[in-house]
Amino acid sequence: MYRGTQSEIQQFAKRLVQEAGADNLIIGANCTVPRDIDPQHLQWAIEAVQKESEGLKSYE
Repeated sequence: MYRGTQSEIQQFAKRLVQEAGADNLIIGANCTVPRDIDPQHLQWAIEAVQKESEGLKSYE
C-alpha cells in the first residue's frame, strides 16, 4: 500500500476481497497509515475494493 504501483495495490486489494468475501469486510493498513503515504494509493485500494465487491455481489 505504501510503495506499490497502482496495479500492485489494486491487484492485492482485489485478492483480499476474493479471499474474504464482500460481506462485512474491513480492509485496513494495520493499525495506522503513515502520515506521508500518498493519498492516491489509498484511493486506488478503495476503488479496487468497491469494484470487486460489486462484482461478487452480482453473482449472488
